[in-house]
Amino acid sequence: MTKQWWLAVAGAFAMPAFACDELTVADAWVRLAPPTAPVMAGYLTLANTGKDAVTVRGGSSADFERVELHNMTHENGVMQMRKLDAIDVPPGGEVALAPGGMHLMLIGPKHSFAAGDQIEIVLQVCDGQQQTVSLPVREAAPAAADEHSQHSP
Repeated sequence: MTKQWWLAVAGAFAMPAFACDELTVADAWVRLAPPTAPVMAGYLTLANTGKDAVTVRGGSSADFERVELHNMTHENGVMQMRKLDAIDVPPGGEVALAPGGMHLMLIGPKHSFAAGDQIEIVLQVCDGQQQTVSLPVREAAPAAADEHSQHSP
């Protein structure tokens, strides 16, 4: 077998990884919560500048027991929260994780946080690849409702 053949085979297996390299994160932040809160919420905008869809399957953090993807919906006059298995970011598209909608549910903080702290989250993307993002802790904007004030995991 020729060297070109092996390079072609290796290149074919490497191609799916490029889609994940096209995922960018903007407007990332974590809502400041009371020191005894069992959960916190993280928000960000995922943008896919590539030509293939990118799937975010969850996350992890050394600062929390678990990081899950959640979505808030308003059904029959009641706000409901559901865990999501994944979030798909379409090619050339954006998905906003924002108060009142999809968000990162940060469960079981291992210590308290103050405004200005940075929380590192490792996002699981594209079949096991990882992308680390840093989210600053800040107070919510005055107009934002606190969806998690009465929530427990």
